[in-house]
Amino acid sequence: MRTLIVSSCFPPHGWGGAEIAAEGIAGWMAAHGHQVAVYTDSGQQGAPSAYQDGASQRYSPNKRWWNHRADEHGAQSGTRRAIWHILDHSPRKGFSEFARAVSAFRPDLVMVHLAPGLGIGIFAFCARHDLPVVFVVHDFWMTCLRSSMFSRSGAVCAKREFYCRWSSAIRWGALSRVPRLGFWAPSRKIVEIIGRELGGALHNVLVERNVIDLSDFAGASPGHVIGPFNFLYVGKVTAAKGADFALGCFGDLPAELDFGVDVVGSGDLEAPLRRRFAGDRRFRFHGARTREEVREFYRRASVLLVPSIWFENSPIVIYQAQAAGLPVIGSDSGGIPELLAGRNDSLVLRAGDRAEWTSRLRLAVEDRDLLARLKAAAVRHAAEDEHALDARARRVMEFCQSVMNPASTTSSP
Repeated sequence: MRTLIVSSCFPPHGWGGAEIAAEGIAGWMAAHGHQVAVYTDSGQQGAPSAYQDGASQRYSPNKRWWNHRADEHGAQSGTRRAIWHILDHSPRKGFSEFARAVSAFRPDLVMVHLAPGLGIGIFAFCARHDLPVVFVVHDFWMTCLRSSMFSRSGAVCAKREFYCRWSSAIRWGALSRVPRLGFWAPSRKIVEIIGRELGGALHNVLVERNVIDLSDFAGASPGHVIGPFNFLYVGKVTAAKGADFALGCFGDLPAELDFGVDVVGSGDLEAPLRRRFAGDRRFRFHGARTREEVREFYRRASVLLVPSIWFENSPIVIYQAQAAGLPVIGSDSGGIPELLAGRNDSLVLRAGDRAEWTSRLRLAVEDRDLLARLKAAAVRHAAEDEHALDARARRVMEFCQSVMNPASTTSSP
């Protein structure tokens, strides 16, 4: 199979969950004899991607003076961001440049992970030429202008504003015209939410976890429980991820309680939180770190925290913790409970419930028997999951074949 991976950002330019997932499936396909190329707005045009077959290629649209790349979006002025969004909704944006990439690579399938900034013209091209598309549902791109359904005020959106409805009508209108179209969603919850917002269920959906090789994380967390209790937070330090909420809960705990909190990541709340907890040795801020350094933090941690407030889909940090054999305390937001269900190595708490989080965090520190039970289960599941990656990837490949040949099989939510 010749697959063109579409992702606005792609490693090493961008290390969010969707980018890591895009690289993960691309790497697996290349390692198993498939031909893979990447169409992205980051990196150098024509630069080879680091896959095992050595034949992968990177294609990029030309950068215009009036436009900017997705990974530069947050640093732009409000006017430039508005223009960028408007252009991104033009039916001609990206059409001709994507056509050149398709002509050069000649894919059998297009797999879209991140579309912002590349233009809806890529879907117009696929519709016109009956090119099969598997759209990977990492976020709320189909229903929300900012792809998050999380407001700037720091709350889950109760209803969509006009500009989100406008954006959804254009984006979904372009995508839904693709004749051979399938959706790969890492969680069932995100499919339900998007279906509700669009006024009807998505069709031809595979619900399957992301395909990411985490063999380097395997066994990173020791099986025994020793030393001080160290909580670990890894991710963007933002309100949507619940970073300030979780640290606020820790601030409510008694000063004599013996624990530490490592915060690994950066974001708009990093500096304010550093100032807020300056002088308190329990709170350690490390900023963004490399994959190897993150793995070392997992090795030293007692529990991973995933306190997300927004409709989290399928956090990569949970994948990493489960591969490492590290227990998780997560919120019940979005698809998080699906990743933690039935494993007895985690605690699921109500998102944003300060009283519950504060009491359970205190219990985690004080009840070492609880930690030992969670840890033993996490290590056991890590060993059981070690060989699950190939089976998961093959289910994705079978689904891709069904999208390419819709007369053979059809998947449903």
